[in-house]
Amino acid sequence: MKYLLFFTIFLLSSPSYAHDGQEKSLCPDSKTSIEISKCVDALFNSAEEERLEKEEAELQHAEILEKDFKDMNSVQYQDFTSYVQKSRAAFETYREEECMRIRLSYGAGTMAGIGYISCKLNLTEQRIESLRNE
Repeated sequence: MKYLLFFTIFLLSSPSYAHDGQEKSLCPDSKTSIEISKCVDALFNSAEEERLEKEEAELQHAEILEKDFKDMNSVQYQDFTSYVQKSRAAFETYREEECMRIRLSYGAGTMAGIGYISCKLNLTEQRIESLRNE
């Protein structure tokens, strides 16, 4: 358990992201678990907002494609919006279940909440990247 706690703190306070050839820390100024928790929570909220914006744009695009192809009597994009909505719901369910698994792996430790929100941040960033690449 101590190893898991150390590893989590190390990941959150060490350089972990590369941007324009320079590494930057996830929460470089956070020293306590409370500070790390607040920092990661703020990062997650920002990422979640971006994810929701991208998913909304994808849904609007799907609605346009459905309408355009329906007007041409094509079934190619029939139910496209339904699949976009199902994909969103499936992601949210997966993220919650996976991150709860991570949280529970910490037991009653103080890092459980940080592990949980860090997991949500990581998976949300992966989802954003996936949506960008479509």
